[in-house]
Amino acid sequence: KVIEKKPINKVAKVKETSDKKPQLNALELSSNNNIKKQDQIIHKIPEVILHKNVSRALLVSDVNNKEPGQEIVSPIVANKDKAIGVFYFTEINNMKGKTLFHQWERDGKLIYEKKIHILGNRWRASTSKLITYSKTGSWRVRLVNKQGDVFNELKFEVVK
Repeated sequence: KVIEKKPINKVAKVKETSDKKPQLNALELSSNNNIKKQDQIIHKIPEVILHKNVSRALLVSDVNNKEPGQEIVSPIVANKDKAIGVFYFTEINNMKGKTLFHQWERDGKLIYEKKIHILGNRWRASTSKLITYSKTGSWRVRLVNKQGDVFNELKFEVVK
């Protein structure tokens, strides 16, 4: 069983707004995995648990023809008027015949679990949750086996 932790290396882009407030457009990854802009810490980049048989694991806005849509970046801002769909997409390799689970947790409590029967050597699976205005908090989605070994874990925040 090989599980490694990898930092997420991303550059955030923010569009210009009409109120002409200063906008974040360039980020720098420091050696301690914090994002900095002009010596000000923006937020901590989480480490991602990635098992050797998981080639992709993403939070996305949709899944079309078994392929992930646009990646969602934390925090997710809850909308008072409309729920937001969040998809957990995983691509699993060389585990044909095994069973894994997608688990969704909010504030440390398991709220949804989906059993995934892997029927091929390259298997893509996704589950989703509708995030409503009342579902703020710390969220975590995981890919685990029946023994509880974590193959992937992604954390995100939902804020008002």
